[in-house]
Amino acid sequence: MIVAPRIAVVGAGIGGLALGAILTRKLPKAKVTILERSHTNRDEGYGLDLDEHGQEALVRAGVDHRFWEVSRLRSDTWNTFPLKGSEPLFTKFTRTREAESNRAGIRDIFIDAIQERGSSIEFEHHVADVRPTDNKAVEIVAHDGSVIGEYDLVFDACGLHSPLRTHRVTDPIGKHFTGRTLIHGVINSPEESTCPQLVKRLGEGTVLAVGRGYFIILQRFGADFEDKRTAFFYHAGLQEKDGAIQEEMGITESTSRESGILRRGDDDFVKAQEWLHDDMGNFFDPLWHTAIDGLDRVTVRGDYSHGSETKLRTDSESTTLPFVCCGDSLRNIGLGGGGNLAIQDALGYSKVLSKGEPFDPETGRLTTNALEALREEEAEALKRKQEHYKRQVNSQGMMHVRDPKVDPNCTRLGDFADKWHWRFLLNAGGNLLHAATKFAEWKGWTEGSDETTVLHPQVLQAMKEEGIPLPDAK
Repeated sequence: MIVAPRIAVVGAGIGGLALGAILTRKLPKAKVTILERSHTNRDEGYGLDLDEHGQEALVRAGVDHRFWEVSRLRSDTWNTFPLKGSEPLFTKFTRTREAESNRAGIRDIFIDAIQERGSSIEFEHHVADVRPTDNKAVEIVAHDGSVIGEYDLVFDACGLHSPLRTHRVTDPIGKHFTGRTLIHGVINSPEESTCPQLVKRLGEGTVLAVGRGYFIILQRFGADFEDKRTAFFYHAGLQEKDGAIQEEMGITESTSRESGILRRGDDDFVKAQEWLHDDMGNFFDPLWHTAIDGLDRVTVRGDYSHGSETKLRTDSESTTLPFVCCGDSLRNIGLGGGGNLAIQDALGYSKVLSKGEPFDPETGRLTTNALEALREEEAEALKRKQEHYKRQVNSQGMMHVRDPKVDPNCTRLGDFADKWHWRFLLNAGGNLLHAATKFAEWKGWTEGSDETTVLHPQVLQAMKEEGIPLPDAK
């Protein structure tokens, strides 16, 4: 008699759902359960620029045919402007498919796939802990001390606030305030509530205004052409303690994701708008101020991350437990790239479990070899996150630091640097970028992608392996 393995994924964020959707396809005989502490219709708020790993995950999960249901045509255009001035600092372009996707839409197609294959997603399940059983399985424990269930393998995809991650990592610093306050929101229709010049710069994709210590980002994330919703992000300067910006605004600090959403018409919403206008002052061209006027909702919250000294545990109690961290629960890296890295984790783990017989057919238990392979993949996942965070800090340093003695407006890339040799190199790089952009415009590469745009080689290879017909490319 063959015993079906029981797999639990704790957390229904992008990483957890990607993992669940791939496993339900690759291991059809397994019993896969997703446990999520939030309710069904939790707020997602903005988009996700799926990279080659994210797009491969859609293929492995069997849902790539729905990509354009949740992604905006020609939205992978990206222009970066100085705080003042009409000439862009640089334009990002790509010749492969990298359209902006609606994060909630991606979540929904993963949920559909999981449920259509007979697996369950249990919402409003507050997981507090896991513990080993005498028969080498894992019990998941609820906040009230009751046992939710026993599983042969558990993935922790709870994210930043994971109560489970200490079973796999040591983190001397732990969850902490990074000094950044995230001010982000949504403009339902820039065409109706901002100015034509800003709409032209935005196009169908992303536009930034950036200087030393200041930046603002607008990014389309509505999948349908008539869905004009645009995400808004603003950098408020580094702070020593969380809550300082909220105190300056005169608004109440949020206690939950939902309570932190300020909507047009609320008193606190008006206070946030006024603060943004005042903080931007005369550093920004007037057209960027119209983005503040066009906001329909906004959230102000401290940015938290895990410690950079996070390491995997090596003791036998931890390494022999069939429990693996995925995504931000392993090591949160703050805003920017975490979603794609979580999906990359999911890809790696699912590939391990797709080889040979990872579970004992007589007991359903995870084999020693499979657990060791998962541990190796977990180590690679942590390494990726540490390296990504380091690159992110190094590249964004000047963007986050405000110096009252220095003009924040940067009309050339070299203006971001203090030392002459860095100014020289950045300006030379900027000239090359401008030349490359002009060539790309001439070739038509800056128009953004559509259904005929060539796919990443990694995605094409995955389609071949999954037996999916390859698309015609332009």
